[in-house]
Amino acid sequence: MKKRKLYLSASSIAAFKSCPMRFNGAYVLGIRQEEDTEALRMGSNWHRILEVTSMKPGDVCPVCAKTQTNSECTICRGTDTVSEKIMDAVARELNAIYDKDYADPEKMEIEQIKLLYSLVGYRWYYQNQLEVVITREQKFDLSLINPESGRGLPNVILVGKIDKLVNLNGRIAVKEHKSTGSSVDPDSSYWGHLNLDTQTTLYLYAARRLQADGLLAGWGINAEDPPINTIIYDVWHKPTIKPKKLTQAESKGFLQDGIYCNSRFDVIIDYADGENPLMMGITVNGHRAEIKPGVKAGTFQIHETPEMYGARLLQDITERPEFYFRCVEMTRTQQEMEAFEHELLSIYRNMQSMIRTGYFYRNEHQCEATFKCDYIGQCYNGIELSVDNVPEGMKCIFDKEKTNDSH
Repeated sequence: MKKRKLYLSASSIAAFKSCPMRFNGAYVLGIRQEEDTEALRMGSNWHRILEVTSMKPGDVCPVCAKTQTNSECTICRGTDTVSEKIMDAVARELNAIYDKDYADPEKMEIEQIKLLYSLVGYRWYYQNQLEVVITREQKFDLSLINPESGRGLPNVILVGKIDKLVNLNGRIAVKEHKSTGSSVDPDSSYWGHLNLDTQTTLYLYAARRLQADGLLAGWGINAEDPPINTIIYDVWHKPTIKPKKLTQAESKGFLQDGIYCNSRFDVIIDYADGENPLMMGITVNGHRAEIKPGVKAGTFQIHETPEMYGARLLQDITERPEFYFRCVEMTRTQQEMEAFEHELLSIYRNMQSMIRTGYFYRNEHQCEATFKCDYIGQCYNGIELSVDNVPEGMKCIFDKEKTNDSH
């Protein structure tokens, strides 16, 4: 029986540390949700639009360079070069991402607005602080080293993708973008947790391995240069404010001047025919606004359209940017890297022991710790989880026969 390779990533290690049964479901059996959760979706899309804005206008389009020229390409529109108007490219990218049939289209439109306006605020806040990007989306595919022998182990690979390598005032650093619903204040426990996060050390470890093996020389990062030992965490605190109704006074003022949260809007009022025409509706920048009549005749409240919500969000970002954005540097010493190599080996051996026996224990303290585990229904009800018994709303991402043969 051919042994299946085990791919160790930051996410698979995190799953194993949280609950071996969760690791088994997601990374051994490959049983995943058919649709991403909101947190994963927003995080992935935030990464994507940051990647787009880091592209240099006029450079070869990285999308079309891998395939044939595409007139519908969101980045270059068929020109083969990155658009000079990079935020237009971002808007097209988001439109393409969210061009799906959703059960709640308004919710998705608001999510898209959150991403777009947060990015506008991000670029405003960091306009004079952005580092020179050396390379982006740097994949790694490395053997797992046994530090006791110095040799690579068979059938196990360390995998991942480093967001960026940047020039930090003459030093090379890893830069990772994160999104969170937690506070990013300096005294927040978020930073202590992130310092312990496997990804923090794994990505620095991988960058140093790539550097030592000469795999970064093409970008001017040579094996004999000082080892990369710094990681910058660039964290976005996802907006918590939601669309709201304007007060009656705000609604009246908005119809008079079309200004809301320092932004001007094109407002069209529809009236019914007659001697005393009644206001029938309002269109704001082409979007029909919801109106709630007041108790007193002639009074009303306007519910924010997505663009109005975006204007209020952007105003909030400019008034308290530190609530939304924070960058923190973390370093690792050679001693810490060596200890991490031993830690990886220990984790791998524990994984293999459970995979070999087929017994994965459950950590009942993680079922609903920070989010509801995808496999909570199976664990709570004692239902077997296997490729032959995939829960409703989930799918198996691995080949069924190969998965069965590997056990």
